[in-house]
Amino acid sequence: MRLVGLTLPYSRYPFERALEGIARAGYKYVGFGYNHAGNPVLPMEYCEQRLDELAKLFEAHGLTPGLLWAGIKVMGDSGVEQMKGRLDMARYLGIKVVTSSGYDVEISPDVPLSDPSTPPEHREYVRRMQLVGDYAAELGLTVIIKPHGGNTGTAAKLLKTLQDIDRPTVKAYYDPGNVHFYEGLDPAEDIRLLKDPMPALCAKDHRGGVREMDFPVPGEGDVDFKAIFSHLLDTGFDGWVSVERVDVTDRGPIDPEVLDERMGRARKNLSELAKAAGFSVIE
Repeated sequence: MRLVGLTLPYSRYPFERALEGIARAGYKYVGFGYNHAGNPVLPMEYCEQRLDELAKLFEAHGLTPGLLWAGIKVMGDSGVEQMKGRLDMARYLGIKVVTSSGYDVEISPDVPLSDPSTPPEHREYVRRMQLVGDYAAELGLTVIIKPHGGNTGTAAKLLKTLQDIDRPTVKAYYDPGNVHFYEGLDPAEDIRLLKDPMPALCAKDHRGGVREMDFPVPGEGDVDFKAIFSHLLDTGFDGWVSVERVDVTDRGPIDPEVLDERMGRARKNLSELAKAAGFSVIE
């Protein structure tokens, strides 16, 4: 298991400040792909010069890039080609796993893809992700999809969508905080449907009712991470555990020093909870 700090909490600040904070919080690995201070970190078009600049920044802060957030709407115009471009960039930087999300269309986990009642938008999403998955196979990479409502909103829907895509290079990226926030389910129970080892878990916490905007430091909310880690251990999990949100109930800017402290707390909490669940090595 490897803990990775995502730069998303620092999106209001320059990218280098995000790297500084994640390193200060004790992480060895970083996940990125988000805009910072209103500017894109990754170019839309492939550019080795920019990728080399990023590699030097990671090295300067003692960080290894582990996850790349694609930030591409695969259902948009040129979505598949743009996703392929992100995969090319990931490969150049030595990143093996690229993160994405599902599509905001409701599906029934019990209805086959061939059934006429299956939404055409879901069929098109599946077709496009199959193309992305095929290209990922050519590059030796994996694309992971996380719950965000719609056709990946619960473990059952996520599993159904992955079965429809039917590509070994497209896998689950479970997000317990989103399942609790959007669906009101107990993610420690919901995740049990996912029995294959995942490449990554998005360790987002949530507190309160459905759509209540309270995302505490992981390990300090309603999500039972110890139970989730116990399930992951049973599946043979040996992947990434990412920290994506630590905003609690703050809606305005959060001082970067506060973010540093919260990111450090998240790392400590998750490490202790994973060890309590039986994981012996937490990097």
